[in-house]
Amino acid sequence: MSFGNTIHKTLEEFLKLWKARQEHIQRDLFGKDPQPDKIRPPTFEELCEIYYRVWIDDWYATAAQKQEYREIKGIAQLKNFYEHFIKNLSTPTHIEAPFKIAMGPYKFTGKIDRIDRGAAGLIIIDYKTGATTAKKLEKVDKDQLIIYQLAAQEFLKEKVESGVYWYLDGNMFSDPFLASAEQCEKLRQEYTETISTIVNAIESDNFASAEEGVKTHDCEYRYLAN
Repeated sequence: MSFGNTIHKTLEEFLKLWKARQEHIQRDLFGKDPQPDKIRPPTFEELCEIYYRVWIDDWYATAAQKQEYREIKGIAQLKNFYEHFIKNLSTPTHIEAPFKIAMGPYKFTGKIDRIDRGAAGLIIIDYKTGATTAKKLEKVDKDQLIIYQLAAQEFLKEKVESGVYWYLDGNMFSDPFLASAEQCEKLRQEYTETISTIVNAIESDNFASAEEGVKTHDCEYRYLAN
């Protein structure tokens, strides 16, 4: 998790730097010395400088594992990201965009890694730092993208073109996904019921009730609670 947080923070600061430089050039267009051709995208070296500055040093099992993630896996993923970035030079409309949406009587909050603007609406991009070889989305993957779609539609008040995962380890994008209105409503109902179950279990101090109809797991603390 610390590695994933490091990569996400690195890309956030890098893209904000890129966006700031573009906005600076646009302001210069109204000044005495407009030089739109002088815009310079951040370099890979600048990307790495951000990476080492925001690096989270905790939670690695061994010093060797930390070194492997820091100097090999991390740099490899940044190279994959930068290769795509420099070929496209697109500017996100939103970076780490916070949102709050309704789930029945509850408020569901979160952040979207990145949102670009496509021809037919917003393109939601979620970075993944784990390895994968599958472009096809499973239900759990679609659920997350549906949450983001709802957030873009209801919180940002914008139309969505698609949602995708960007697997940085293999520099691969998932198949684009756009949920129907029926899929969105079904997920909202499922999540509202799940939240209600959790809230009721906490309020009644009866965590066994939350396990009814749910696949249990080996958590030693549930035995203490019950």
